[in-house]
Amino acid sequence: MTDTTQCASCEIVAGRLPAAKLFDDEVVLAFLDIAPVRAGHAFRT
Repeated sequence: MTDTTQCASCEIVAGRLPAAKLFDDEVVLAFLDIAPVRAGHAFRT
């Protein structure tokens, strides 16, 4: 098993880090990027 403690996205998906979630279902999690390029820049896992 891979150690996910170094991956911020993995920590957000696991619920161990807070995030401004835009969409969340059984397949996709989209949240606002911590360092946005432009207003509204989102990250999708």
